[in-house]
Amino acid sequence: MGWFSIYLLVYSFLAISYLWYRYALVLSKKNIKYPRLNKNATIVIPAYNENFLYLVKAIKAAKNADNVDEVILVDDGSTSLDRNRLIELGKKFNIRVYRFK
Repeated sequence: MGWFSIYLLVYSFLAISYLWYRYALVLSKKNIKYPRLNKNATIVIPAYNENFLYLVKAIKAAKNADNVDEVILVDDGSTSLDRNRLIELGKKFNIRVYRFK
């Protein structure tokens, strides 16, 4: 038996073993799912003298993020934002709004 026939025999064995393994995985139909981290986050958005449209975009992006428990909007004594508009944002997007002076 020459070296080429030994090489061919080993290569054939490995190829058949690999194909059998892949076939067994397909037939088993087991979906291997990795555990998802259940860490939920709270997003705090500062709103000191920000443009109102930027705040709306930031709130929408935070609400659409995965694993977010709540969104908090904090206004730290802004002179450009009206308190009533912030309260409307809180009601519209169901978020907490805190305003400090």
